Amino acid sequence: MDARELSLSIIGRIADGRADPQQFTTNDFPAPYNQAIKIVKDHPEAIGNKDAVDILLTQALTWDDITEAHYQAGRLNGLGEDGVFDWRGSLVEATGKLSMIPELKRMLKMCEQNDPIDWTQLHNKTNQMIAGRRDGPQAANTIDYKSYVAYTPSGIPWMDKVIGGIPTDGPIVVVAPQGSGKSYFQFYSICSWLLVNPDKTACIYTLEMPAKHYLSRSLEMYPQFLPLVESGRLFISSSARSAEEIAAQTAIGKYGFIGVDDIVRVAKVANAERFEATYITLADISRLEGIPVQILAQPNREAKKSGKFIDIYDAAWSGAAENAAAMFMTLNKVFYADPTWQDERFVPVESENPHKTERLYVCFWKFRDNRPAELQQGLGAIRIEPDKHTGYYKQIWVGEALGNKLWPVSYKRPTAIGTSQDSTAKFAEAMRPAIRLHKRD
Repeated sequence: MDARELSLSIIGRIADGRADPQQFTTNDFPAPYNQAIKIVKDHPEAIGNKDAVDILLTQALTWDDITEAHYQAGRLNGLGEDGVFDWRGSLVEATGKLSMIPELKRMLKMCEQNDPIDWTQLHNKTNQMIAGRRDGPQAANTIDYKSYVAYTPSGIPWMDKVIGGIPTDGPIVVVAPQGSGKSYFQFYSICSWLLVNPDKTACIYTLEMPAKHYLSRSLEMYPQFLPLVESGRLFISSSARSAEEIAAQTAIGKYGFIGVDDIVRVAKVANAERFEATYITLADISRLEGIPVQILAQPNREAKKSGKFIDIYDAAWSGAAENAAAMFMTLNKVFYADPTWQDERFVPVESENPHKTERLYVCFWKFRDNRPAELQQGLGAIRIEPDKHTGYYKQIWVGEALGNKLWPVSYKRPTAIGTSQDSTAKFAEAMRPAIRLHKRD
C-alpha cells in the first residue's frame, strides 16, 4: 500500500471504531490526511460514532475519500487487527518516502544541469529515515541485554588498567585548554582503539586544521601508528559543517568510533541553545549507532587562568557538556613548584618527582555507568609519568599511571613545597616551561 492507501485505511479503521487515533500523530500522515486525523483527535467525544466521525472528516476530505476509507478498512479482514500489521511504522516510512520525492526531483534536475549540490540535506533526511526504521519500540524479551558491557577496552594501557576502558556507546567529553595537547590525545585514543579492534574503522573530524596538516603533525608525534594509517581503517575529515552532517556520514560510513575536534567549530554559534542541540545530536550518534563518540571542548575563560585543575564545571557551556557525557574527563598540565597553583584535590606534582619536571593529569569527573567491580571506584585523577631516567615525556599522554591508581579527589597537598607562595608573577611565568618531549636516538 502507498501512503494514500495506508492513510485512508487507518482513517477508516478509526471511523469504524477499530483503531485508536491517539496511536498516531499528525506528522505521520501526508496532506490532507494529516488535517483529517488532527480534527478527529480534537474531538475525542465522537470516537466510536461512525456518523459523527464522518461529519468531522468532511472538513478535510472529500466524500469520495471518506467512502474509500471505509472500503479500504473493510477489505482488510484479519490484516486490520492491531498487532498483525505495523500500521504506524509503515505509514511513517511511506510518508517519509513521499516527502523525499520533491527533493530528489530537484536534485536530479541539478545533476542533469551539473549545478553545485549540497548533499548534506539528502544525507540528513536519509539518516533520519534509517534511524526511524530501527529506533521503534522493541519487545523487551527480544533485546540481548545479557551480552551488553558498559565499557570496552580502549587500547591505552593506563586507561584500561585503572578505569576499565571507555564507554561502549556513550559520549566521552574531553575538556582541556588550548595548547595542552588534546588533539594529540584524540589521535592517540582513536588509533589505540583501532589496534584492539582490527575489524573496525574510525573517523576523526578535525575542524581546526586541514586533514593533511592534522595527520602530518599527529604522525610526527606518534610514528608507531603509520602502519595503521596506511591500512585504510582510519578516516579523517576537515570539512564537516554541522553535527547533523557528522551524524549522516557516520550512518553511511558505519564507523566504530567517532572523534570530534572541537565542539566550538561544530556549534559555530556561541549560545546555550546551539551548544545544547549540538551535544544532543552528537549523543544521538552514540545511541543510534551504538558507538563511542569522543568530543573535545575547551574550558571557559575564567578556568584557563584559575591556577587549578579543570573540572566538570569549567567547560564552556558546562551544563550541556555534563548532561551529554557518559564519561567526562579533563586534561591538565601542572608545573613543578608553581607558586600560582592552589589546587590540593589530587596528588601533587612535587610528589615522587626527583627531576622536578612538569606532570600530565587526566581527571575523571563523571561516569554514567558503573565501572567493573574489580577496579577502584569513585572519581579522581590519573597522573601520567614521563620517562623515569630523564623526567620528560617521549610522547604526550603516553606513560605509566603513578601508583597504577586513580588518585581520589580528597587528597591534600602539603602546605610547603620549597617555593614561596608570595613569589612574583615574573618568577611564576619563568617557572612555566612548555611540555618537552625527549626522544632518544
